[in-house]
Amino acid sequence: MGSDLTVVNAARVSYAKESEWESVTPAGPVPGVIKEKDEKLIGFLAKHNHWSPFAHCSLQFRIKAPIFVARQLVKHQVGLSWNEVSRRYVDYPPELYTPDSWRGRPKNSKQGSDGEVELNKNEQHILDTTMEQCILIYNNMIAKGVAPEQARMVLPQ
Repeated sequence: MGSDLTVVNAARVSYAKESEWESVTPAGPVPGVIKEKDEKLIGFLAKHNHWSPFAHCSLQFRIKAPIFVARQLVKHQVGLSWNEVSRRYVDYPPELYTPDSWRGRPKNSKQGSDGEVELNKNEQHILDTTMEQCILIYNNMIAKGVAPEQARMVLPQ
């Protein structure tokens, strides 16, 4: 089970920030004692019905996945809460995902995969160049002052 610190850190995940236990002795942090600002945050969350950080006290998973995989996780969750680092607030360099191999479309089913598909050098070059161009465009838009929530639209999944 989580603690008050779990709730506080879940609330701050959009900003990729974490709080720690209040340090009250020279020996270091004392579990169970939170900082005053964290106590105020919990009060604010409760007062304004921001309930999702409280759900992290039961189960919490930290998952790093490409957007298309993360959407499948959200689609199949039952009774869980979802919070994620937001590109609106955090300026991490974009990470693009490319699989080690391309799976083939199944012959007799609407889902799943069958075998492997090879991209030729030209197709692979176009893919790589396109991904690089998307990052260049994104970085240029950010440098020009475009809002991150709009600039991120040019990034691949």
